[in-house]
Amino acid sequence: MNYYINKCLTNNLSVRALIRKIKTDSFNRSTIKDKNNITLITDNNTHKPSLSDMLKNPIIINVDNFDNINEKAIKKYILNELEHFFLELGYGFTFLASEYKIKVGSNNYFIDLLLYNIKLNCYIVIELKRGKFLPKDIGQIEVYMNYIDECVKENFNNKTEGIIICKENNKLICKYVSNKNISIINYLLKEKETIS
Repeated sequence: MNYYINKCLTNNLSVRALIRKIKTDSFNRSTIKDKNNITLITDNNTHKPSLSDMLKNPIIINVDNFDNINEKAIKKYILNELEHFFLELGYGFTFLASEYKIKVGSNNYFIDLLLYNIKLNCYIVIELKRGKFLPKDIGQIEVYMNYIDECVKENFNNKTEGIIICKENNKLICKYVSNKNISIINYLLKEKETIS
């Protein structure tokens, strides 16, 4: 119960948004380590959120149909429903760019999604993977995060965080990811509900 009360306090949720959180089982999908001991936020114990406190696993992505789902299609569905995507991620997120172009040496690379979080005061690099999480994905997102830290972020911003959203993560491999600023979560495709 404290989980949903805290969500209302920190996110200023409407009744409809709270019902959506309950229906999508937001509590059980949260990555909060100790779900049994969530304390109610008060003026005396203001909670400083971390990215892992906000994220759900799996994150639900609404789609029209399940045919021809690739990374590009997943990104299109996310961009078409940014509000839903931000509610799935957590709170305080703002959209900066899709396919954000960076140049390293003579090579161009494109960050799938670049966000900013006002609560965390940091940039968030998101990489979408249609299939399983692979160790090489860590190297890719670290390059993007380091570039943002060096070339985009200001001195008053916190270190850039990264999220890899994949169909399936391997918990054994995730155990050996040493960069604590990288989160790896699964996505779950769900057919959009039609309003009648």
